[in-house]
Amino acid sequence: MIIGIEATKAFEREKTGVGWYTYYLIEEFRKIEREGVKLRLYVNPYSNIKYQISNIKFLKWPLKYFWTQGRLSLEMIANPPDVLFIPAHLPPLIHPKKLVVTIHDLAFKQYPEVYSKKELRLQGVANYNPKRVYKKRNPKILPAPCKK
Repeated sequence: MIIGIEATKAFEREKTGVGWYTYYLIEEFRKIEREGVKLRLYVNPYSNIKYQISNIKFLKWPLKYFWTQGRLSLEMIANPPDVLFIPAHLPPLIHPKKLVVTIHDLAFKQYPEVYSKKELRLQGVANYNPKRVYKKRNPKILPAPCKK
């Protein structure tokens, strides 16, 4: 089984919360990687990557934008993993049937007034809509408790 992970944020020099979340999940996945289970880490080469490990697959794309929707979608057609994990809430338009997505926050839906027009427009361009992502299959939505 091949587990694909969109890992760009995990290897940036200046990690955000999503970057650290992804980094530590990859570290745990690497501990359980064994015969028959392989990790494939997809990384946008425009990112500020600090680390090198053998199973990173840099996916070149001529544009600075739309890497996930464009280049990662093309990779899912040409060479899909058995399962694709997206730790930053936005899956590519084309993806394998087995898809795991982490949604960290829906505040932009609940409180759009605190976001800039540009931020809201980018969410729209990316077609990010939880209903669109999850209506196609029988999703298992596992809400995690929120700490204050």
